[in-house]
Amino acid sequence: MSMDYYVYLKHPDAFSAQSFEQYCSSVGLHIELHPSFNLLEDAGFLPIRLIDERFVRDSRNHDFLSGFELYSSKYQHVLQPQKKTTGFLHKILKAKPIQETPFDRAIKDATWLIELRCGSADSFEVLLAYIFGAYLIKCCGGAFDDPQTGQFYDDHNHLESEIEAIIADLLEQGNTGELLTHEFKEWT
Repeated sequence: MSMDYYVYLKHPDAFSAQSFEQYCSSVGLHIELHPSFNLLEDAGFLPIRLIDERFVRDSRNHDFLSGFELYSSKYQHVLQPQKKTTGFLHKILKAKPIQETPFDRAIKDATWLIELRCGSADSFEVLLAYIFGAYLIKCCGGAFDDPQTGQFYDDHNHLESEIEAIIADLLEQGNTGELLTHEFKEWT
């Protein structure tokens, strides 16, 4: 099973791996992106290193290799027009103007779309997608869409609250031995 998340960016050129890693540090996570990663050009699996002693079990390494699939493309938001009625119904039903939703307003000026795809073989993938999304909201004028829950976020603080809940769930998984992880050895 995979989960997809979409991040709509207004300022994709504001991204830098160094500022992402600093952001992660500011929220208490030591995360490193693959050294050759380029947000606007790369596609496919993005390897990410997570160093966190809270997830160590049985005196194993606290260096984890995780990540998610990332695809990026240019984006132009278009409101879907309402269908116009014709004939007899046109006289009875007046065409409704296009209604702009809160989501439409959040992504209105977006110029770039980032798709994040997480699998179930590694427990950290969703956490990393959410932290990546929170950074993109804060630094690149993003809006994070989670179609699995029907929620979207355009305030990084709200997404950070979700990240805290994800970390609590991961810690519980670790306590019950259900955490699926991969040890980091080196960048390939």
